[in-house]
Amino acid sequence: MIKRIRIIFILFVLLGLFSCSKFLNEITTIISTTNEVTTTTKAQTATMDLEIHYIDVGQADSIYIKLPNNQHMLIDAGNNSDGVLVVDYLLNQGVTTINYLIGTHPHEDHIGGLDDVINHFVIEHVYLPNKTSSTKTYDSVLKAISDKELSVTVAKEGIILFDVVLNGKTIKANMLSPISETYTDTNDYSPVIKLTYGNTSYLFTGDAEEVVEEEILEKGVDIEADVLKLGHHGSDSSTSQDFLDAVSPSIGIICVGKDNNYGHPSEEIIERLINNGVEIYRTDEAGTIIVKSNGDEILVETEKTIVNPNPGETTTTTENTLAFNLIINEVLPAPNSIFSQEWIELYNPTSEDIDISGFIIDDIEDGGTNPITIDQGTIIEANSYCVLYFTKMFNNSGDDVRLLSPQELVIDEFTYQDTEYDYSWYRINNLDWDDSQTENPTPNAFNRSDDNE
Repeated sequence: MIKRIRIIFILFVLLGLFSCSKFLNEITTIISTTNEVTTTTKAQTATMDLEIHYIDVGQADSIYIKLPNNQHMLIDAGNNSDGVLVVDYLLNQGVTTINYLIGTHPHEDHIGGLDDVINHFVIEHVYLPNKTSSTKTYDSVLKAISDKELSVTVAKEGIILFDVVLNGKTIKANMLSPISETYTDTNDYSPVIKLTYGNTSYLFTGDAEEVVEEEILEKGVDIEADVLKLGHHGSDSSTSQDFLDAVSPSIGIICVGKDNNYGHPSEEIIERLINNGVEIYRTDEAGTIIVKSNGDEILVETEKTIVNPNPGETTTTTENTLAFNLIINEVLPAPNSIFSQEWIELYNPTSEDIDISGFIIDDIEDGGTNPITIDQGTIIEANSYCVLYFTKMFNNSGDDVRLLSPQELVIDEFTYQDTEYDYSWYRINNLDWDDSQTENPTPNAFNRSDDNE
């Protein structure tokens, strides 16, 4: 577990877009062991030579790991229908040999594509738990192993996949489970694997549930990790509070299918992660997620743009929305006698200044009649407000209010209905929008309830 790390969040589709000095498309976050968070500009980093790819295979698991010593590891391969997808993904990564192949347990959504993987690549080491199945999927995996005359190592507690030192940094992966010889639930045969690289660490849990988590906790082993792959697709059968507390991750990854029939991930688990201050990334929202590291810093890349993976914020997916901690906080669309101009108040809730040079205020989806481009050098200080004044942008009968990046990607938006003169729409206590307007607008100040107590 790192004592002090940098975590940098990057969106695939946005690389290289911004040039401002604070909140770029690359956001560097310093996280200490006390969970105190600050934000800085990106520093020069060493080569990110560890890559962990949480491949988007829907309601299934497949995790490809490129190790710093140029070896390759694969944990599961999705459903039967995902075999070709996983093979193609690995080929696109330049993989020809898989040094460590792990099938966590004999459920189709984990080992379904393993036979395709085995048939297409050179395989050095295969790990399966001591749990069989009578399904055709399992038989296909065994046949592929037999056809290549591969030997299988039983996945269990104490197995060390590798433990080497490269450029002064330790690279180690070991199995913390299965601990018992037998389990009632097949999911619990999943090996929990801890990967360590330098000062960073990662935990992979398959579908292991609370029974296994309790066994691991009773062993008293070090399971602290910076990145946790949540067990069983974020089900409430896994990731107990005690286990989460012991792992103490900064980032949680959930491999899950969109609109699945199981209700994954559980709302209880999402709330638990939020309460523990864990950044949440989900394949149903972000697509394939890639975590990179140089042993000191951690970089997260997502296939799709996501909004606010930060704790306490709603995470949604859209192709034209940026993850920014900057909000539209108050809007006055119809000035009359008290105010002479329309205005928007922006609020920066973070502990760092934000440069909004070139950002755009707009009123409709495809560009308003009078979009406003924010002047160069405009900076909103930490925990402060910025009020922008203009004329003839908004309709009194209702309109949209949007804050866009210089690339016209939506950062925040609000829609209002009929409006009263000199009344404003506002977020109550700088949080949720009130359903009605206030006759007491508060530009450049904290928004209280409408009675201004």
